[in-house]
Order: sequence, then structure tokens, then C-alpha cells
Amino acid sequence: MGMDGRAILEVRGLRREFGGVVAVDGVDLVVYEGETISVIGPNGAGKTTLFNLISGLDQPDAGEICLDGRPVTGLPPEVLAARGLARTFQHGRVFGNLSVLDNVLLGAHSRRRATQVRSPWLHLARELFDGLFWPSRARQEEQALRAEAEAILYQGAPFAFVPLPRTTPRARAAAEALAGAVGARPLWLDEWVHDRWVAATSHLPYLLASALAACTPPEAAPLAGPGFRSTTRLASQPSGLMLDILATNRKNVLCALRRVHARLDLFEQLLEAEDYAALQGLLEEGALRRDYFLSISQGETR
Repeated sequence: MGMDGRAILEVRGLRREFGGVVAVDGVDLVVYEGETISVIGPNGAGKTTLFNLISGLDQPDAGEICLDGRPVTGLPPEVLAARGLARTFQHGRVFGNLSVLDNVLLGAHSRRRATQVRSPWLHLARELFDGLFWPSRARQEEQALRAEAEAILYQGAPFAFVPLPRTTPRARAAAEALAGAVGARPLWLDEWVHDRWVAATSHLPYLLASALAACTPPEAAPLAGPGFRSTTRLASQPSGLMLDILATNRKNVLCALRRVHARLDLFEQLLEAEDYAALQGLLEEGALRRDYFLSISQGETR
């Protein structure tokens, strides 16, 4: 996911009461560009109310909501949707006669500009005309939206599956079909391979982000810019959830930690010895390894 540090959604001090019952109490939330976050809680914790407030379906008693740095508190859902902020509901209804891509494109309806006019009747007439004759302006916009939708779907992305001893051929076929339905590439892994890989690519980065955030002195806060926020973003994951994951995959996480410890110790030794040529070699090795990972990932998702 892209992490350039730009906050696209900010929620500050959001509060909502219903007859004296506080459903949402002083919620603060920041979502950065390219970021996917989850709101987790038991029934009645206020999750749906929070989404209703953010998307304009309900109005807060206190607090502020900003989209792309501009206040949008109190705006109706249709205005927010036109600005790029919308929500989905807890149902799986789709148009069965449309492809996954076309179902996704329905969500871009409010972003179409070729048919946008002020009058609702003129808007309907414009859409009807474009549907019948498909002029160049509508065709170009359709092509641009389709290209954008294809880029954000799972086209060629790896879907990791770990078969169990009881996994039947029918279950494997269903998993393959699920991946194929969204354009993804199924990747079947043994359990031990999967656990070792995610320890290095997911669990270890979380620990490193947490350590970096905890070791940075509070007085350095004014210099905590986009780079620092991107590097430490994973530290904001729910600790309880991550603790369970780390405990389950403890041995592989420990192995990954030891490898990083060894590299950090080597950095320290070279700095103390002022051996900058060797240090540069290690830094270049890291840059080349990252480029390799990106080239493999991008090559498989094209």
C-alpha cells in the first residue's frame, strides 16, 4: 500500500449520544493515503455509529471530520460521496449479471464528470444520451475509470492458501475459483513455509515499527514527518491482536529477529570502526534486495 504520509481522513473528538447513552465518545482517527485500517470491537461498541457519522448518515454531537484537509462535518452523504468519501453496508448483494470489475465501476458513478449537470432532469437526459450514443467524452472517462479500477483490484496479486490434511480437492478448487474470480494468483504453501515468510514480511516489520516509535525521544516529535509516520505506521496495529499472532508464530519471529539483530550489530561495529566503505556496501545490498522484491512483486501482478 502507498504510504506517502498524507492524511486523507481525519476525525477529531467525535461524539454521539442517544437519549443519554454515549455511543461514540471522543474518537480520534487518521487515515493516510493508501492505508487500510480496521475498526474492531464487540457488538454495541459504536462501530456502525462511527461509520454513520463519518459518511454523513448521522450527525455528531461534537467533534470534527476533515477530508483532504477540509472540514466536512455535517455534509450529507451524497455530497461526501461526490468528494470521494462513501461507505458500504453489511450485505453482499451484487449484480450477478455483471463482472467483478463492472460491479466495482458502479461505485465510481458519482465521480463521473461527463454526465454531471446541475439539474436532475438534465442529468438523467445526459446519461440517457451517453448510454445510447457513447460520445468520446464519456468513452474516454469510462476507459480511465476502468483502468483505475483494474489497477486497484487483485489482478495477478498472490493469494496465499495453506492446505490442511483434511482439505479436499473440492475445497482446493473452490479456493482457486475464489482467487480467479478477483483476478488473483493462487499461491499454495506448506504451513511451515507460510509461517516463516509472514514472520519476515509482516510480523517482524510490526515489531521494528513498534521499537522505532518507542525508542524515538518525545522531544523529536516536531521532526516526525511523513517518512517517520510511514516507517512506524504498523506500530498502530491493535497490540492484543498482534500479541496472539506473535505467540502463535513465535519461533519464526525469533529467527527473523535474530537476523535483524545480526545486521544491526554489524552496522554498529562498522560505524564504531569508521569503516564507511563497508557500511556503504551493506546499505547498497539492502537497496538492491528491496528492488529485487519490488521487481518480483510488480512482475507477478502485471
